[in-house]
Amino acid sequence: LFQAYISVDVGTSSVRVGIFSDAGDLLGYATEPVEIYRPAPMMFEQSSDGVWAAVCACVRSVLAKTGQKPAEVKAIGFAATCSLVVLDDNRQPLSTCGSHSHHNIIMWLDHRATEEARFINKTGHRLLQHVGGFLSPEMQPPKLLWLKKNRGTDWLKSAGYVLDLCDFLTLRATDCDSRSRCSVVCKWLYDSERDSWDESFWKTIGLSVLLEDGHRRIGSKILEIGDAVGTGLTQRAAAELGGLSPGTVVSTGILDAHAGGLGSILCKAPGLDDLPIHRRMALIAGTSSCHLALSRKKELVPGAWDPTCPGQSASGLLLDYVLRRMGTLDEKSVSYSALDDVIKCLAGMAKEKGLSEIDRLTAEVHVWPDLHGNRSPLADPDLSGMLLGWRMYDSDDEWAVLYLATVQALAYGTRHIVENSLQHRIDAIYLAGGLRRNRLYVQAHADVLNVPVVLPACDESILQGVAVSSATAAGQFSTVSQAMDALCGQGEVVMPNPAVREYHDRKYNVFMELMQCQHNVRRIMTARKSANN
Repeated sequence: LFQAYISVDVGTSSVRVGIFSDAGDLLGYATEPVEIYRPAPMMFEQSSDGVWAAVCACVRSVLAKTGQKPAEVKAIGFAATCSLVVLDDNRQPLSTCGSHSHHNIIMWLDHRATEEARFINKTGHRLLQHVGGFLSPEMQPPKLLWLKKNRGTDWLKSAGYVLDLCDFLTLRATDCDSRSRCSVVCKWLYDSERDSWDESFWKTIGLSVLLEDGHRRIGSKILEIGDAVGTGLTQRAAAELGGLSPGTVVSTGILDAHAGGLGSILCKAPGLDDLPIHRRMALIAGTSSCHLALSRKKELVPGAWDPTCPGQSASGLLLDYVLRRMGTLDEKSVSYSALDDVIKCLAGMAKEKGLSEIDRLTAEVHVWPDLHGNRSPLADPDLSGMLLGWRMYDSDDEWAVLYLATVQALAYGTRHIVENSLQHRIDAIYLAGGLRRNRLYVQAHADVLNVPVVLPACDESILQGVAVSSATAAGQFSTVSQAMDALCGQGEVVMPNPAVREYHDRKYNVFMELMQCQHNVRRIMTARKSANN
């Protein structure tokens, strides 16, 4: 009997939905935009009602495109960004900003809680060792502390549910109030080793209200990836999702980067099939980037989001920013045809200058890319970008060089993470996410890290990872690892270019000097500010 799986991925600005066969083939795909609200600088919000409406529209669209019979859909699963959703006791949106009642999601990239993150980090609580010693303002405890400070304790008590976006989606689909271990360990500091909430942490940071009623607000039922949620789709959700069958299996929610890891890291590739999984790294590169690696034993590394992943707060977001400054993109569009124009421009410049590789065009242009702070390995949300070699950029040629230098800087950032956040060697990168379509980005990572980069045959590794979880929840496979091995297909291998290895080694040294320069400048500015006070 043919079985299909529906995978939903709620990204930063859009919902993506795919239908997969029980052999792991992507049968159809649809996407739907999601609105982002910016009430103030460094604040990014969304509406859970708006997200759910986009999910339903997207599922209906892909069902219509493929002609898939709802009765053949065996399971549905959800991945999402690590955004914070707040609902009242009736599971209705509870506004996080006050001015707009339907804005009840604080998005992952929202940095309003930077001061709260600093306060939590100064407590030195033992749980912080599991996130490299430092909580990021992108995680949920700082955001919840900000809400308590700015909306009040009574407001926080009025919250019936505070949960990650992926857990909201399974709640909305099933009416079962559960949490994914993936989300609560990675973003909420759930103690996975003791399999419990550490009440001392929440009391220490002033959020003991969340412990009331058996941790009801933050979740008392924790499920594993590959588990089924409740009794499946409710009648209401099934109807909203295009007439799926009530009771259709719903798999536990997953953070989007982790779903991308499930869908990519066991991809087959020529010459790499025997490579142990702990010598592989999944790089999930989209608006931001996450670097996921496994180790044979427990490793607690300063600056690394163990047991989750290190990463970069802005990667695709930064590259789009540069393209928009060039006038290549408008404020809402992202087109890889624009990138083709940049590559043609770079190739023409290299030929004119007699250079054998376009990489060498950036010899005098160096970028530090942390315009939205540094996740890893420095764990510093206050870091900003730097540019050495700035000139009057008034031609496409000069902007194209700056774009290439920014791409290279992101690859140097990945090397910085690998060399400082991992305690074992990485022999291959498995690249998923939107930036896998960026040829400059892919080749730069192969060259800078001097390892092959594997591009899974399926463009949508995050969706494929959700299908892995759904197939396990539906009983097609007994374990997630079996599902990964069976459903993750072949991949293309991009090899490093040995001709530019020494060039990138030299540029990486400059990259590290830029980091030291920024630290020195900030130290001077801090000292002067203290003296003036």
